[in-house]
Amino acid sequence: MAYPSTDAPCRVRGRSLSAPLIQSVGSLSHVYCSPPAWLTSVSPGAISRWSTQIYALNGTDPEGQEVRYGLNFEPGAKEYFRVEPKSGNITLVEELDREILDSIEVLVSITDGRNKVTEKVTVFVMDANDERPVFKNLPSLLDVPENSESGSSIYKVLAVDRDTGSGGSVTFYLQTNGQSSKFAIDRHSGVLRIKPGEMLDYERSTTHFITVVAK
Repeated sequence: MAYPSTDAPCRVRGRSLSAPLIQSVGSLSHVYCSPPAWLTSVSPGAISRWSTQIYALNGTDPEGQEVRYGLNFEPGAKEYFRVEPKSGNITLVEELDREILDSIEVLVSITDGRNKVTEKVTVFVMDANDERPVFKNLPSLLDVPENSESGSSIYKVLAVDRDTGSGGSVTFYLQTNGQSSKFAIDRHSGVLRIKPGEMLDYERSTTHFITVVAK
C-alpha cells in the first residue's frame, strides 16, 4: 500500500520547521523532528602536545537516525584538529606549542541530516617538558676574597624554564673537575658556596674554573 508524502510542522529550538514524512507503517506516519543529543559531555579538557587521537565525540538521535559529527574553527583561526564524521574521532593535525597557545576554541556539532546541535568547546593544551633552562645574569668572572669563610655563600645562580608544573623546576649541579672540589651548589636554590672545611688560598691558586649545569 502506498502513502503520499506529506509535511508535518515541528518546533526545534524555538523555530518552526517543516519536517518531511520519513517513515510510514500501515496507516501510522512518524515525523522525525527531535534534534540529536550528546551522550557524553563535550569537554576534551586538556591534551598533551604530541597526542594523535585526542577525543571521541559520542551522540545519538532520539528517533534512531544515523548521526554525523562536525568540527569548525572561528574564521581565520588555525585548524589544529579534524573529526571523522561517522566515528566522531578527533585527531590532531597540527603541532601544538603551549608556550605559544595554551587553549583553543572549537565548534563541535552533531546532526541527523535535518537537525543540528552545535556547541563551543575550549581545549586546554597540557605542557610537555621540552624547554631548556636559561641562565639569568650569570657572570663569566666572579671575584671572591681569599679570606672568605668556609661554607660561606659566594653567589646565587639563577635559571628559568618556560615549562610549567614539575617540568618547569630547575635543579643545579657542578660539573666534576679538580678545581670544583672546593665548591658546592644547592641543587634547588642555586646558591654557590665554598665547601665546609675548604679554604681559598691566593698564593696557591689565583683562579678556579667551575661549570654550573642547570637541568
